[in-house]
Amino acid sequence: MPSTKINFMSKSNYKITRNEYMLTEEVVITIPTAIQSALKIPERELEARLRLELAAHLYEEWLLAFGKAVELAQLSRWDFTAELAKRKIERHYTEHELAEDLAFAVSC
Repeated sequence: MPSTKINFMSKSNYKITRNEYMLTEEVVITIPTAIQSALKIPERELEARLRLELAAHLYEEWLLAFGKAVELAQLSRWDFTAELAKRKIERHYTEHELAEDLAFAVSC
C-alpha cells in the first residue's frame, strides 16, 4: 500500500541550539496514502500541520511542556500561544512556575 513518511526531526544527527550540539532522534510516522488523502491537507502543508496538531494535543494533555511543544510545532512562542487560544487550550501555569517567576521578579 502506498504511503508517505513524515520525519519529525531534521535529517542531520545533530543540530545547533544555543551554541551547543544536541543529539536528536528521528521519529518516522508512516501515513498510508488513503489516510493522507482523507486529511484534505495539501502535501506542502502536511508536515507543519501534523507537527502543530501533535504539539497542541500533547501540550493540552500535559504530556509536553510549553517550550518543548513550541519546539515541536516549529512556531514562535507567540504564534503557538495564539494557536492554543484559537483552540481554547488554556496555558498551563503551575504554582511552582509562579513561585519561580516571583522569585525572579524580586531578584531584579
